Amino acid sequence: MRSIQWRVVLIHVLLIVLAMTMVSVYLLNRWEDYYIELARHDLELKGRLLRDQDLLSDNDLIEAAAVLGFADEKDSNLVLLNESMQAIVSYGPDIGIKPGSSLVENKPVGDLLSLPQEEGPFVGLYFRGGVEYLTMAIRAGGHVEGQDIGAIFLLQPLTGVYEILQDIQGTLLNATVLAVIVITILGLASARTITQPILEITSQAEKLAAGNFDISVQVRSHDEIGRLAEVFNYLTGELRKSLHAMANEKSKLEAILEHMSNGVVAFDNSGRLMHINPKAGELLALPAEPTTEDVLLKLELGSAAEILRLAPATLELKLEDVRKTVLRAYLAPVKSTNEQLSGVVVVLQDMTEQSRLDQLRRDFVANVSHELRTPLTTIKSYVETLLDGAVDDSGVAARFLTVVNEESDRMTRLVRDLLTLSTLDNLQGHQKQRIFLDELTLEVANKMAVAAQQKELHFGISLPE
Repeated sequence: MRSIQWRVVLIHVLLIVLAMTMVSVYLLNRWEDYYIELARHDLELKGRLLRDQDLLSDNDLIEAAAVLGFADEKDSNLVLLNESMQAIVSYGPDIGIKPGSSLVENKPVGDLLSLPQEEGPFVGLYFRGGVEYLTMAIRAGGHVEGQDIGAIFLLQPLTGVYEILQDIQGTLLNATVLAVIVITILGLASARTITQPILEITSQAEKLAAGNFDISVQVRSHDEIGRLAEVFNYLTGELRKSLHAMANEKSKLEAILEHMSNGVVAFDNSGRLMHINPKAGELLALPAEPTTEDVLLKLELGSAAEILRLAPATLELKLEDVRKTVLRAYLAPVKSTNEQLSGVVVVLQDMTEQSRLDQLRRDFVANVSHELRTPLTTIKSYVETLLDGAVDDSGVAARFLTVVNEESDRMTRLVRDLLTLSTLDNLQGHQKQRIFLDELTLEVANKMAVAAQQKELHFGISLPE
């Protein structure tokens, strides 16, 4: 966070330095042009004064040169040139221009020589002895030291101008340094107003990541930072609600799994045991803290990879234990939002009692089939004997018919028991419906008439009108 604060300050400082540099360069250039223009104007004024006031003579020249500042060792130079632009005499500091020296190579002098119809002045720059001079050549007339004057050549050293500019540059540099110091102090204070809320939000975010959701940050402004604080507070509130809802759902799910009548075993996509509820541990007779190997050994389904490969599937498992436990295993794959397999859930249903009842039912059906086959065989054999002629013998026929009747009663009882068991097995009770007693009485009487006559019983029916 400190780096952000200092980066903000650094940006401010760089902007100020850049702005001050551009302004300084502009001002220095303008001031340089201004002071050079002043020097040029001064030279031109002096040259025209010498020419127009007829001061270019042996009697007046020395005094005029002293008055105009050409006699000072630190001031300007005055050089009188003949028609060939050679030096006749010079006044001022010694800069190496001797009488008879040609100054044609100097631009103002060369321009004046090449343009005889022009009077000038012509201006240029001249470097000599490490010093830069502003030079000016102006056409003039007169006579000095026995030679005719063709032009006046003036040299003004720019040392003073550059000293002034250097002083100005130092002042601007000091102003820049002062501005940087002030901007740094103000920038730190300004950046702190940005970074301090961010530091607070970062601190609260770390607490949020650690699991503390009862936090909030103070909203100090209504700008982007304030909006960030508001969004952070909204985020923590929504997270708190979501996690509370997830905790409730998790508690419900754990309660359901804890008290389910079926066993539940969950594996992740790497085959590692993720969860097992108490019922699954009871059905598989597992230790209190089962491992993945313990569960796989009891399930007898091979490796975890095999379980992942089989899902979805429904399997029947027979455990080699005292109860001869029979389990029905439902293998259901668990997929992520991108449809990737993330695990498998195995639901175990105890089918031991159901398997035992199915076996008993099969045994019962086999026994009933045998019990029904015996009287049917007896009846069939006795009836066939009667049909073969035994019916003519009244004693034998009566005895055979008695046996047939007893076997029929036996079959009736067996069928009645089967119907009762079927009703109980299908959980069917008595179905109530509206009946008419007179019709029911007549129907029962008709069915029981033969049985009553055989037992020498007589009954009458009296129904209301």
